[in-house]
Amino acid sequence: MISVYVLDDGIGIAPKDTDRLFSRFGKLHRTAELNNEGIGLGLTIVKQIVEASEGTIGVFSEGKGKGSMFYFTMKLPVFNANDE
Repeated sequence: MISVYVLDDGIGIAPKDTDRLFSRFGKLHRTAELNNEGIGLGLTIVKQIVEASEGTIGVFSEGKGKGSMFYFTMKLPVFNANDE
């Protein structure tokens, strides 16, 4: 199992909005103001990949202006260097 954590000191996320981030077309209004090019599918696709590998994904933020921590876990196959 691998765990990855990404911390930022960006605009933060209101706790009521964290679940919406991983839904299809789940762009938050505040994010859409800063980045109007995306359509809100990126985290949905990442979630599907993570869950297909029996992993978990999530986000934590203390609120607006306090940054965020995104994380995911995944099961990865392990190969012996001597195996072909």
